[in-house]
Amino acid sequence: MPWKETTKMVQRGELIEKWRSRTYGVSELAEWFGVSRPTVYQWIARYEESGPEGLVDRPSIPKSCPHRTTDEIAEAIIAAKRAWSDWGPQKLIDYLRREKPNVAWPAPSTAGRILESEGLVKKRRKRRGLSLHHVCRLSASESGEMMTTDHKGEFRLGNRQYCYPLTIADPVSRFVYRLDALDSRSIERARPGFEKVFREYGIPWFAGSDNGGPFCCSRALGGLTRLAVWWIRMGITPVRIHPGCPWENGIHERMHKTLKAETTRPPAETMAGQQKRFDEFRDVFNHVRPHEALDGRSPATELRACARPYPERLLPIEYPGHFEVRRVRPAGQIKWQGGLLFISQALAGEWIGLQEIDDGVWSIYFAAVELGRYDEKTNSIS
Repeated sequence: MPWKETTKMVQRGELIEKWRSRTYGVSELAEWFGVSRPTVYQWIARYEESGPEGLVDRPSIPKSCPHRTTDEIAEAIIAAKRAWSDWGPQKLIDYLRREKPNVAWPAPSTAGRILESEGLVKKRRKRRGLSLHHVCRLSASESGEMMTTDHKGEFRLGNRQYCYPLTIADPVSRFVYRLDALDSRSIERARPGFEKVFREYGIPWFAGSDNGGPFCCSRALGGLTRLAVWWIRMGITPVRIHPGCPWENGIHERMHKTLKAETTRPPAETMAGQQKRFDEFRDVFNHVRPHEALDGRSPATELRACARPYPERLLPIEYPGHFEVRRVRPAGQIKWQGGLLFISQALAGEWIGLQEIDDGVWSIYFAAVELGRYDEKTNSIS
């Protein structure tokens, strides 16, 4: 019968005694004790090597493991975590592989265990997932096609002044073009940042935003603001998410979450100090930080310039010959059939076109963008 757990040491001793008596062969001993012939040979060899002590069970842990993570690699992972405390194991390993491609870095799960053993892993509370259906997201097919923008929620600085961060990014490469600490959400404060981006990176085809200022005015025709009018004059089509649906600009919002965690807790004392934090964050986010959506690459490696250069002079808008063309007055009105029709004060000084699509029903255009429809019978714009 096989070794008995409680008497195996005794049985091994009896096996050796019978073998030393030269009365029994190996096959007989194997049959007697219910073990295989190799097992008999194994215990005889251990006895000859170490005497009775050789019959004691040896540790089953191997003396060496060729795949074990070395202390040097573990220390490098820990050092990277201390340098980038907000990064998880996957991001850290992507970063280390890019910085030192000749090193055999372990899997992210192994890195996670190393960091956990050092107390460097924060346990996150599990959240119940949301199931979203039929959601229209801001997206583009290639880098440089669209720029997304938003005003990160305002917060107080150490000196009690409010800061309104303006962010401009590329949704495909995740590249953050601009990150400005502003003292208001006004168009006058936002436009210089867009001008610098357009001059350096070119003009996109679309500008994606939410429905807040200075990108959109919900009470205005077509949601137009003077900033949106300027975009349209350059051939940029404004596109917006649905009201109250920030997840439709999820890529941009996810960047905001990281931005808030790394630059505003706690905030800087002054606006200049906060801008310095934003500049450092943008440099790391674009050029150093690996992104899982980019297979561990940084946004700067995926960014492509926009196809159109920044126009130093805006060309006049041209409409088809069958359009009725009117200039918007300073108060936002146009002259129409002997009276005044209010369009939008954001269009003051601009030329718009009206196309009759039905009897007494006119589509109102600014450049190639349809703003609404005017019904002569009800004298209303929808």
